[in-house]
Amino acid sequence: MFNLVLSMLSPLTVNYQKLKTLPLPMHCVRGASLTHTFLNRQAKEILYNDGYRKEADFFSYFSEELDLGVTWADTGLKAFCHFYDNETKAGKWLWPNATLTCEYFLVKSLELWKNKQYEKAMFFLGAATHLVQDMCVPHHSRCVLGKGHVEFERWVRKHRENYSITHGDIYLDLKKPEEWIHLNAAYSFDYFPYVQLNSPEDHYHLAASILLPRAQASTSGFWLWFYRLVH
Repeated sequence: MFNLVLSMLSPLTVNYQKLKTLPLPMHCVRGASLTHTFLNRQAKEILYNDGYRKEADFFSYFSEELDLGVTWADTGLKAFCHFYDNETKAGKWLWPNATLTCEYFLVKSLELWKNKQYEKAMFFLGAATHLVQDMCVPHHSRCVLGKGHVEFERWVRKHRENYSITHGDIYLDLKKPEEWIHLNAAYSFDYFPYVQLNSPEDHYHLAASILLPRAQASTSGFWLWFYRLVH
């Protein structure tokens, strides 16, 4: 079953050059991708400010590809693979969990990089990055659909700039991409009571003040980890 579903995600079905010329999908036009591209932007600034200027310039060069990938990852059925229960390690229903999906995109990115298809490689790094970022949302780390998921993400989208950071400290020497998923899922798991449906705004603020900086810093850490893999 997992292999069947993963085949539906296959990067080989993506016409990358055509994708670059198309308007964003409707849910992206409504703003669903804005938080993810914000996190990408902040990750580059964090790397630069933390002294990784060569690395920041590298990711800035591929900004378009990274943003396309982080947006594409949320389209169609792929969104069902963005869940990872931090306690049971399961995904949503019978869909592959976020660790498996992140690893799938990351391996494809590394294969493309090895074959000197650099733009496509960075596109799929963007897709893998989406999973790392999603784990900073408690609904994703609890495998919960509904119950305030859309409402919290909409609120974050509106207020995201209030939680921007300029430095990070999550530069880890990890062995597998799934470890980034584990760490962020464990970090966000306990904040679920603050982001449920009809939670007061001060609860949203408390959760966002902790989880948005985490998402930014872990994005910069994940990218630096990737950079060291390919250089």
